[in-house]
Amino acid sequence: MYTRSQRTKLSCPPGGRQGARISCVDLPALPLQLLLSKHPGWRDAPIVVVQDERPLAKILWLNREARRAGICRGMSFSQAQTLSARLRAGVVQPEELEKAVRELFQLLLLHSPSVQVDSACTGLFWLDPNGLEHLYGGYQQWACQVHRALTGRGYVAKVVVGFSRYLVFAITRAIQGTLVLCDSRLEQRMAYPVRLDRLDLPPAFCAELACLGIDTLGRFLELKSSQIRVRYGAQAARLHELASGKVWTPLLPYSERAPIKLEREVDPPAGDQSRILFTIKSMLQQLSGLLLERCEAIAGLIILFELDHAPPHREEIETAAPTLDLLLIVDLIRLRLSAAAWAAPVEGVEIELKSVRVEARQLSLLKGKKQRDLDAANRALARVKAAFGADSVTRARLRKAYLPEASFAWEPLGRVHAPKPPPGSLDMPLVRRFCAEREPLSAGPAVALGPLGKMVRRFGPFRVAGGWWRRRVERDYYFVETEQGRIFWLYYDRPRRCWVVHGTVE
Repeated sequence: MYTRSQRTKLSCPPGGRQGARISCVDLPALPLQLLLSKHPGWRDAPIVVVQDERPLAKILWLNREARRAGICRGMSFSQAQTLSARLRAGVVQPEELEKAVRELFQLLLLHSPSVQVDSACTGLFWLDPNGLEHLYGGYQQWACQVHRALTGRGYVAKVVVGFSRYLVFAITRAIQGTLVLCDSRLEQRMAYPVRLDRLDLPPAFCAELACLGIDTLGRFLELKSSQIRVRYGAQAARLHELASGKVWTPLLPYSERAPIKLEREVDPPAGDQSRILFTIKSMLQQLSGLLLERCEAIAGLIILFELDHAPPHREEIETAAPTLDLLLIVDLIRLRLSAAAWAAPVEGVEIELKSVRVEARQLSLLKGKKQRDLDAANRALARVKAAFGADSVTRARLRKAYLPEASFAWEPLGRVHAPKPPPGSLDMPLVRRFCAEREPLSAGPAVALGPLGKMVRRFGPFRVAGGWWRRRVERDYYFVETEQGRIFWLYYDRPRRCWVVHGTVE
C-alpha cells in the first residue's frame, strides 16, 4: 500500500483544482458476481454469463476457470460446452443489474457526496474524496472504509485514489484491494505498464496496435495525437488526450430518477368499471408527456384502487415490450378489470409506471404512429394523370446553370418515394419563391421599391454574369427587407440599367 507523503507540484486541469484527488471504485465483472451470489456452489467451476437462454446465445462474462478452459467472450454457449463439461451458465437480466447498481450507488453515497456511475464500464464508479481525509483521518482510511463496505455486501471490489482520471482507472485493472497514490509521478509509473487489452478497448484496435509492438498504455501515450487521429480516428485520439491529461472531464454525480406516480380522486365514488377506465386513460395521457421528456417507455404499471370503507385493491400489469401506445395499455387494463371484483366503490386511483429508458430515435416507433401510405399516394397521382394528362404531375429537378431561373427543370413524376432527411442542420431553411413574371421597378442606381414598401436593410451584391455567346447577362442580386418584415429578392440588370423583382423569401 502507498500512503500519503510529500506531494510534488501538479499541473491543474482546466476547470479543476490544484492537486485535487479522484477515486475509482471498480467491481470487476459485476454481472458475474451477481450470478455467483445466486449460485455460491459454482465458485470452483467454469462460469459464464450468457445473453439469453438459448444454445447459440453469446457469452458476455466469464471467470478465470472458464478462460483456462479456452472459453472467450463472444463465443456461443454451445461452443463453450464442447470445451468444458463442468461449465455453468446463467442469465443476468438488465433489471437485476440496474437494481444492483442503484443499491451500490446508495451505499457509496454514504462515503462521498459526489458519486458518478460510469455508463461505459459496467461496475465502475467515480467518487470525490476531497475534504473527506479530515473526517476519516486520511485517504487511506477512507479507501479502506469504502472497500470494507463493499466486501461486507459480498462484492469483490478495488478502490484507488489518485489524481488523473484515466490513469487511476488503468491502475484499478492491475491491482487488488485498495491503493492511495502519493503523487502523480508514482501514478504514471504504475499506470504506464498496464496492458491495453485490460482497459475495455475494442479488441480490433488492441490487435492492430499489438502488430506495431504497442501493447501497454505507456507505449500508446508515446504516439502523437495527430497521427492517431489520422490512422485510427477521432475516438482513438480522444482516448489518447484523456490518458495524457490534455482533456479533463469533471465528475458528473449520478442522480436517481424518482418513479413516475399520479393520484386522482374519484368523486363521487364509483363502481362502474367504464368510468374508472376512462379516469385511468386520462391519467396515462397526462403522464405520456413526462415520459417523452425523460426518453422512457412504459414496461408495466401498478394500479392501486382506494375503496370506500374497504381495503385497497392492487393490480399489476406488464407489457410485452416497452411501448407508448396508450390504446394498447388501456386495452390490457380493460381485460384485467373485467375479471376484477371490488368490495366497495372506488374513491381514488393511484398509478405507478414501470418505465425503461430508450433512445430518442425510438420514441416515434414506440408511439405507434402510422407511416405514410406511399401506395395510396401513387394511386391518387395515377387518377390525377388519367384525368388531366401525364404532364399534370411534375417535380423540380436541380441542374447546373449560371442563371437562377435555369437552375432547375420540371420533369414528369413517375412514383412517390419516401422523403429523406436533409444532411446537417434540421432547422427550417428560408425558401426563395420565384415570381411568375419578373417585374421591373425603376431605372437608376438606387432601389425604388415603390408599392412594395420602404426598404430597411439590404444584403448584397451577389454577382451573376455570363451568356456572352448569346445574350450578355450581368446581374447584381440583393436581398431587401421592408418595414413590414417582408424579404424580396431583387437584382440590378447592368446592361439594361434597371431593377427587377425576381422573387420573395419566406
